[in-house]
Amino acid sequence: VPQGFESKIKAGYRAIAIPVDPNTGVAGFINPESRVDILLQTGSGADANTVPILSDVHVVAVGSSYARTKTGEALPSSNVT
Repeated sequence: VPQGFESKIKAGYRAIAIPVDPNTGVAGFINPESRVDILLQTGSGADANTVPILSDVHVVAVGSSYARTKTGEALPSSNVT
C-alpha cells in the first residue's frame, strides 16, 4: 500500500498549495491531517472585508512534510497543501 504524498489525495480530488506566512499559517501550528477553513480577505484598514470560501478543508501537507508530527510542534512553512 503506497504511503507517499499521492496516497494522501483521495481519488477524484485535487490538491493545491496555498502560500502562507506566520500570521496566515497560524504560527506554524497547522499540521498535515488538520481541518481548516479558508478565508478570503480583500481591502485594508476600514475597507477590509473577510469572507469564508471553503470550510473543513483537509490539509495534506505543510511545506514538504506530509506526516503529522508526533509531538505536535509547529511546522513553520511558506505553503500549505
